[in-house]
Amino acid sequence: MKHARDVKKFRLEAIVSKEFIVLVYLILYLILPSSSEKSILYCEYVLIIMAILVILFDTKLKIYITKRKLIKMYKIEEYSSLFAEASITLNTEGVEYMNLFSETIYKWDYVRSIHEVDDYLIIMCNEQIVIPVNCFKCEDEKNNFVNVICEKTDLIVNKKFPEKFIFI
Repeated sequence: MKHARDVKKFRLEAIVSKEFIVLVYLILYLILPSSSEKSILYCEYVLIIMAILVILFDTKLKIYITKRKLIKMYKIEEYSSLFAEASITLNTEGVEYMNLFSETIYKWDYVRSIHEVDDYLIIMCNEQIVIPVNCFKCEDEKNNFVNVICEKTDLIVNKKFPEKFIFI
């Protein structure tokens, strides 16, 4: 979750939601009751303070909501394949991904990028494959794995979180 802000879709949604919030507050400001100057001034201050708080904490709120959705999704049996133990093998055709529910081969042409961020390797194909680094026995095994992918795809390892990562 600490890389959620790096995802392009997340940043765009944050901008759109902030613009929407500002628009709502402008509309509320225009239709405030005009009964007395004191009540209008009070409402203006309240709206300005609320707008500032929402704009400042909108990103944290989005991260919290995304985190809650992921936790809820983890508990749903329908999505258990996303979190199931898997086996990943590199062969002449591509990256072979097997778990209890399916077996998929992502051909080398469809591997778009490989990322090494924190303690994870992320292989971006039609879907994303996230591999914890501690799954490898040693650093050499991980380096050999990454080198084979780089040789077969002519890609270089990116140390930044992928912008097109899909959280949900």
